Amino acid sequence: MSDQAAAPPADRSYLRLLMVLLGTATFFEGYDTGIAAVVIPDLARDFHVPNDLLGSPVSIVNLGALFALFVIAIGDRVGRRPLLIATTLLYALFTGLTAAAHSVATFTAIQFLARMFLVSELAVAITIATEEFPAGRRGRIIGSLSLLGAFGLIAVVVAYRFVAHTSLGWRGLYLLGAIPLVAAAPLRTRLRESRRWLEAKARGERLRRTPVRLVLAGAYRRRLLTVSGMLFCFNFAVLSGAAYWTLFARSERGLPANTANAFLAAAVVIGLPGYVLAGRLQDRWGRRRTGTLFMLAGTAFGIAAFQVHGRGPMLAALAGAVFFGLGGTPVINAVSSELFATEIRATALAIARSFFGTLGASAGLFLVPRLAAHTGLIGSYGNALALAGLALIPAAVLLNRLPETAGRELEDLALPN
Repeated sequence: MSDQAAAPPADRSYLRLLMVLLGTATFFEGYDTGIAAVVIPDLARDFHVPNDLLGSPVSIVNLGALFALFVIAIGDRVGRRPLLIATTLLYALFTGLTAAAHSVATFTAIQFLARMFLVSELAVAITIATEEFPAGRRGRIIGSLSLLGAFGLIAVVVAYRFVAHTSLGWRGLYLLGAIPLVAAAPLRTRLRESRRWLEAKARGERLRRTPVRLVLAGAYRRRLLTVSGMLFCFNFAVLSGAAYWTLFARSERGLPANTANAFLAAAVVIGLPGYVLAGRLQDRWGRRRTGTLFMLAGTAFGIAAFQVHGRGPMLAALAGAVFFGLGGTPVINAVSSELFATEIRATALAIARSFFGTLGASAGLFLVPRLAAHTGLIGSYGNALALAGLALIPAAVLLNRLPETAGRELEDLALPN
C-alpha cells in the first residue's frame, strides 16, 4: 500500500490556478470561524438568551468538526475533486441558511452542518496541496494557505462594521459566507483530480475496508498515533490561549474591553508573518527544526503572555505568542498530510485533525476554566493558561519522533505494505 514512482508535476499555470481555488477554501474557513466570535452578543440579543448560556450551542456547533471525520474519509474512495466541490457547495448552502435562523435551536443545527462541511473542505484543500505542489515548495504553499485563512478572520471584523447597522445585521455576515456557491462553478470546470490519487486508483490501491480500520491496522498506525498526539497537544495549548486571553486581560489585569480587543487584534496582525516565515523555513530547515523552534518559542511567549503585568509587556508577550503559535500551524498541516500514502491520506488526516485535533481543542477549552477556579496553587486564568501552554513541549517532542518530510517526494515517504 505505497506510492510507487513519483507523479509527474503539474504545469505552472495550473498550479497558480490551484492556489487561487484552494486559497478561497482556506479564506472562508477563517471567515466562518471568525463570525461566531464576533456575533455572540447579537445572537444573545435577537434570540433573547444571556451571553453565558450561548456556550452550550457554540460547543455543539464545534462538534461538527468531529463528524467531519466521516466526510473527509470519503475522499479516499471517490477522489479529491468531487469532495472539494461538494463540501464547498454544502458549506456555503448551510452558511447562507444560517441567516434565516430565528431560534437558538435552528441556528445550532444549521451551523453544526456548516462547520462539518467547512472543516471537511479545509482538510481536502490541504490534501490536494500536498499531492499537487512540488516537494521543495509544499511548506511555503501550506503556509500561504494558512495565511489566507487568517485574512478571512480579518475580513469578518471589517465586514461587520458595514452590516451591523443595516437591516440584515449579523445575518449579513452569513449571507456573505454563501459566496462560495458562486465560486464553486469554476471549480467544476477548472479543478482537476489529484494526479496521485488517479495513479493510486489505476494501480487498484483504493480502500476496500472500513477507512478507519485500514489505517489503524496497517503499517501507518504508529505514524497516525504520533501525529494525532501532536495535534491534540498543539490545539490544546494554542486554541485555549486564543479563546481566553481577553477574559484573562479584563478580569485579572483590569484592561477595558475595547483595549483588550485592540491588543488581541494588534497581536494577530503582528503575528501574521509567522505563517509565511514558518512556511519558508520548513522548506529550508526542515519540518522538525522549524516546528521545534516555533513550538518552544511559542511556549515561552505563551507563558509570559499570562504572567506579565503592564500594557507594554502584555502586548509584546501576546504578539510573540501569536507569531509563534500561528507559525506552528503550517508545520502541523504539512506533516499531518505528507506522512501517509495517497490511498489513505484523507482518512488519516481526518482522524488526526478532525478527531484528535478537535478533542485537544475541546479539552483545553473545558479544563482551563476549571483549573482557574481551583483554590490551590493555580487559582487564576493566568496560571491555568500558562500551564496549558506547556502542552506545546510534548507536541514538539512528538514532532521529532516523525520522519523529516521537507524536500522529499511523497513516494519516498511511503511505507511498505
